[in-house]
Formats: sequence, C-alpha cells, structure tokens
Amino acid sequence: MLRRFALRALNSFAVPAVLLDNASRIAAINRAAVEHAPVAVDEAIGRDFVEVFFGARIYDENGRFLSPIYKTLVTGKELCNRPMVIKTDRQRQPGKYSVTTWMMRESRQVLMVLGLYCPYQARQGLFLEKMA
Repeated sequence: MLRRFALRALNSFAVPAVLLDNASRIAAINRAAVEHAPVAVDEAIGRDFVEVFFGARIYDENGRFLSPIYKTLVTGKELCNRPMVIKTDRQRQPGKYSVTTWMMRESRQVLMVLGLYCPYQARQGLFLEKMA
C-alpha cells in the first residue's frame, strides 16, 4: 500500500524523482527518472541506487559524490535547489539540474531519502520542467 502511494506521489512530479530506503535501495522511482536509468521501473525497485544509475561508482575522478541523493544518505546533509551537473550511465552528456533532497526520519534514524532533479538553465536561472 505504501509503495503504491509513494509511486503515485512521485509520478505526480514532472521532474525526475527517486525515493531511497536507508540501505540505498530504490523504494520508488517516477517515470521521468526512469528515462535516465538503464532499467525499467519494476527492475529498479529494490535494487541499489548507485548500481542502477552509476554502475556501482560512488565518486567521480575528483573524489566527489556522483549522486546528490546518495550523498544526502551518507552525510545526512540535505540539499535545497543546488545547481549540479550529473551524468548517469545511460546519459551521453551530463545534465544540469537543480537538486533538492529530503530525509525522512523517525527517532533520529533515517528511514528514506527523496531526491528531486529539476532541469536547470543556468544563464537565465530558470527551472525548466519537462512535461510528460
């Protein structure tokens, strides 16, 4: 029931959205995010996020986290509209996004992390939502 609700909520976003559990497994993913994943939604659920999107690589060549949502899970630091360049294994070119992440906690324990990736146009500072 919760998974169905989470998926319906995520699919209401026109931008890529991913929900991870506290072990970095994909709990829910919306259609917009699947466009950047090398697998279908049903194949992604329950699998390790970094493995699915980044071929199990956690850091770039400069030692920075490849994934902002994974960085939030590991460091406990949420992001709010942070401009970032992200390249998943499926993308030919890196994408520019404004990233927001939230942690869902219970008794100080992280239960889940939600990441929203809004396409970003830096020169005008505008968010461009891709309409499905």
